Amino acid sequence: MQITSSDIYQYQPLWGKWQVDELIGQGAFGQVYRISHQEYGQTYTSAVKIITITEDDDNREADSSTNHDANTLRRHSQGLIQNLVSEVNILYALSGYSNILGYHDHKIIQHKGKASWDILIRMEYAKPFSVYLTEKQMTMQEVIAFGIDLCTALDICHSHGIIHRDIKDENIFVSEDGVFKLGDFGVSMKLSQKFRAAVMRGTPNFMAPEIYHGEAYNASVDIYSLGIVMYRLLNHGRMPFVPHDPQLIHSIDDREPLERRMRGEPFQNPDQADDALAVVIKKACAYTENDRYASPLLMKKALANVLEKMAESVKNRLVTMLEPGKASNAQLEPPALMSGPQETR
Repeated sequence: MQITSSDIYQYQPLWGKWQVDELIGQGAFGQVYRISHQEYGQTYTSAVKIITITEDDDNREADSSTNHDANTLRRHSQGLIQNLVSEVNILYALSGYSNILGYHDHKIIQHKGKASWDILIRMEYAKPFSVYLTEKQMTMQEVIAFGIDLCTALDICHSHGIIHRDIKDENIFVSEDGVFKLGDFGVSMKLSQKFRAAVMRGTPNFMAPEIYHGEAYNASVDIYSLGIVMYRLLNHGRMPFVPHDPQLIHSIDDREPLERRMRGEPFQNPDQADDALAVVIKKACAYTENDRYASPLLMKKALANVLEKMAESVKNRLVTMLEPGKASNAQLEPPALMSGPQETR
């Protein structure tokens, strides 16, 4: 199977009324567009992700060599689509929670005469956190609020039996009223299970060690990844073990910081976190799951306690990211793996 993106404009108006405004995001599992419609003088905005699943010639040849006929291949493909629909339904059920990016509707369209499908998923429109960081400098209080909101989101996911496994800037969003939301879970992870190549090329930047090493894991991997996201926010955009001196960044192997973290070496406090906050973050991203918070609610409580005891002057302190031009993205984050761990669930 191949995953691509079709021309979304052919389906306008989407769901009978939505028009495509512009492309706002693109990744391994499709493209995301901002869409809108007007009614009684009001403009309503949403977002839609389009994913195309197509059987390619290589897979048809491989399957024919194992005596799989066309009907078997079609049933297999339809099974993948049904799994995707089931996962979207779970996301739709979670959309009423304020810290989860809302999924509102979906549509499966089979291409005429082909074993290929377009999947359109309409979701809440919110600003990607990575974009938000380019437009606004966060305060210490806002960073802690960020952590509290994401802990709430993880608690919701875990209570529904969902392990996100891909907590990172690109999968976090900010609403117009400043609420931090978790998105892009379920859909992309279901595809990752079905399309092994996508897993093998995934970046391990925020990955818990047990996933990296191909070991069994539980929901604490999400707590680990959130800890790493917060560490990076409070460490001038740098991962653990990346030097603070921009000149030294150029002298280290790109993979060295990641390898040291995956060996379990203890790392220093985030540069801009006080001791109390650093304790919370480092416990969240402890090397072994037993040393992490047992649940997102416990991490949330710990963050709230830190915030409650924090002096107002510290709460209002601005958090600074890396100054432009000091280092490249490749030096801030280890490169993607060309091969990776065996997927375990």
